[in-house]
Amino acid sequence: MREAYEHVAAACRAKGKHLGVGGLNTRPDVAKDMIALGARYVSAGSDTGFLTSAANATAQLYR
Repeated sequence: MREAYEHVAAACRAKGKHLGVGGLNTRPDVAKDMIALGARYVSAGSDTGFLTSAANATAQLYR
């Protein structure tokens, strides 16, 4: 899989496009690797997930 991303990253650079990768919210190690390859967009979660986490953290303050 890493080889495929290296190939895509090289193609993006050659064409002046940005590499983007999604679905990495449970794999920060892979996200960092993709950033090192040149990814300019890395999806590491969703709005719903971020809001839920923040709401849960706030609720914990009041329990």
